[in-house]
Amino acid sequence: MERNTRNILLLFIPITIGTAIIIGLVAPAAYFDLCRQKANDISNKIYIMEGGKEEFLRSWDYQNLSSEVQKELRNLNSVVTQCPELGSLSINDSQFYFRDQETLNNVVNQV
Repeated sequence: MERNTRNILLLFIPITIGTAIIIGLVAPAAYFDLCRQKANDISNKIYIMEGGKEEFLRSWDYQNLSSEVQKELRNLNSVVTQCPELGSLSINDSQFYFRDQETLNNVVNQV
């Protein structure tokens, strides 16, 4: 009986360590994908609220964004703040470009 318990324990330790290593390798990629998905969801919502991409870009250029869009831009800002690697990526296939966090902060503060 004691030998079986020892064997089970000896098998349990490598399995636990292996599982922890796999989770440690997969978790950052999963978090990045979650951030990107959230940013895409927010950008889609912004376009819908403004009546499409062209209308949003026009409002963006004239800094004439609705209060709801400004709120969503603040949400997008918080997502990019939590996921700084998003700052150099295009969101929604090049519909938004934020080269760095400062660009997004300036836009959010201007509106």
